[in-house]
Formats: sequence, C-alpha cells, structure tokens
Amino acid sequence: MGSIGRKLTAEWSDMEQLPRDFPKHEPLDIMNFFKILEQPHTKYLRIPFQHVPESIFSTEDLGIIDAQMLTSLETFSLQNYGYGGNNGTIFATGANFPTLLQLGDLLQAQGKAMDIFLLTKLPFQLTQEMKTSLHQTKKLIRISDFLPSQIRKDAMESHLHTQGIKHIEIHYLHPQYDLLTTIFDEYSAQQAKFDAKGLSERIISSPDFS
Repeated sequence: MGSIGRKLTAEWSDMEQLPRDFPKHEPLDIMNFFKILEQPHTKYLRIPFQHVPESIFSTEDLGIIDAQMLTSLETFSLQNYGYGGNNGTIFATGANFPTLLQLGDLLQAQGKAMDIFLLTKLPFQLTQEMKTSLHQTKKLIRISDFLPSQIRKDAMESHLHTQGIKHIEIHYLHPQYDLLTTIFDEYSAQQAKFDAKGLSERIISSPDFS
C-alpha cells in the first residue's frame, strides 16, 4: 500500500528525477518483469508496494487473456474482454491489474461500465483505441497509489494535449490515506478504500459520474 503508510510526498517523484524519454516500466507480474529485463536497453523498473504475483495467468478467471501477447505489451485494453462502457475511461498501471478486473465487474453490475486500459510503460502513448474511448466518454479516471501533485496533474493534461486529447474531465483516485490506521498490509487497501469495492463505491457515489 505504501512503504511509509500515509504518503506525504508523491511516490512518483522517482519518475520526475529521470529524463522523460528514459524507459520506465511497472510490471504486471514476475513473468512480465523478466520479459522487460530481456529488452536490450537501459531501463527503470518501478516495483510498487503491492504484492507482485508470479503470474497473473495462474488464476482461471484470467485465462481469456493471451499470456504470450501480454508479456511484451506496453498498453493493454480490456475492452475486448468485456470490460468496457461509455461511462468513463480508466487508466491504471500494471500492479493494479487484479484490482481492475474486480472493479470492472462491480461497475458493470451497477450499470456504470467503463473502458479500462492498463499501462506497463511510462510515459504512455495513446493508442487509437484509447483516443476513441476518451473522445466518447469525455472522462478519464487515473488510478494510482500516490497523492498526485499539481505538477503531476499539469503534466498529465499536457501529455494528453500533445496527443490530441482536449476538453475532457480528468479525475484522480488514490488511497484515502487519512483513513489508514492498520499496520497490516492485507487490510490497508480495504481501509483506504483502494480495493475494488472501495474504488467502485467512490466512483458510483461521485456526482461526476451520476
């Protein structure tokens, strides 16, 4: 959840200290981690505090996804696997993949289905599918495990503008660290409303998505 509990400084300050064009990755699992390492260039791998599974394909629910394809993919759409909708567009990085699948199911059950995209390389380049989604929904939800600074928000807006995406709402969902009191990792996401149930409740109860 976070190595210092409540993050008073954005954990992504490591990103800002590296050149923008320097390859940065957040692996999906150990399999993806080694695939990234095999790439013949210098790179930065960001390992968040969340548990990194050995293989996300060890779960039967994930069998619909081509494991071989996903090992080298930098941007992955879940639309073709039933996780899509016109209520918004969600971007999140690799470590949040299991949570995203659960979140997608919960949003669909509440009639709030959204397009979901996973990023394993930063900064990301928008695919045509991502651009189409943003043009249609006009709402981007960026899910991350840090408190976004204004500098980071401005950088996101500028990054989207350079890729032709303007006049959309951008919302940030991060752990509610003020609610976090537990010292046990297995309960921290739930308590900070950063598990799938907590995130879905925050989205559904928000007037921005009513």
